[in-house]
Amino acid sequence: MTRIINTIGWQTPWLRHVLRFCCRELGYDLNKVTVANFLLAHRNRTYSGWARYVDHTICVKVSPLAEYPLKSRPLLSLPELVEVDATEVLVHVTAHELAHLERYDRCVKKLRAQGKRDTYLERDTDQMARLVLQAFRQDRDNLLARWGDAGPGPVPPPFIHRLTCRRCHRCWETSSPPKERHRRHCKICFYSWQHAASIGEYLTYERLDRNAGAANPAQKTLDTNAQDAAA
Repeated sequence: MTRIINTIGWQTPWLRHVLRFCCRELGYDLNKVTVANFLLAHRNRTYSGWARYVDHTICVKVSPLAEYPLKSRPLLSLPELVEVDATEVLVHVTAHELAHLERYDRCVKKLRAQGKRDTYLERDTDQMARLVLQAFRQDRDNLLARWGDAGPGPVPPPFIHRLTCRRCHRCWETSSPPKERHRRHCKICFYSWQHAASIGEYLTYERLDRNAGAANPAQKTLDTNAQDAAA
């Protein structure tokens, strides 16, 4: 049986139903999947995932900071995809990573043995995943009723951690504190950490209280630079 490592917020038995559904739609044997990781994506505001061919392991990450409806990232010639909630993202990314394993077992392994490249790897894989998502959308209510209690899913944290570049004003938000947050540099404005350090321009760190009222910005933003410096 596939081992599930779950810290994402949905119930583990419910996630197993998602795995079975995706495998059934892909025509892939779930027993070939050794481990399925379902984790929170702390370092971005959308989602990520990977599939490892050597031991048939997959990982699916969904951000608790994602805002819906969520537009998919541009991917070659595929049309834009809009996902309405975290459940659709979960099904899509899970199917995508499982499709990697299915394609590897069916054809990619043979191509590699012949010294050939899998030219349309991501495009073909995501086409398969989108068909799974389409099947889920068509029967969503019945499927969710059969799968039982899903659990809360990715719950937004009480605080958001933001790094901002004072030059280009780009910002990066995460649900967990970034490491060495007062020594991070903007990779767009500076070609290296040493370059930023020579000028002394690091990213500004803020901790935002999601529960604070928007009417009082001074209370909403808690900048910990001064607190850490004093410590």
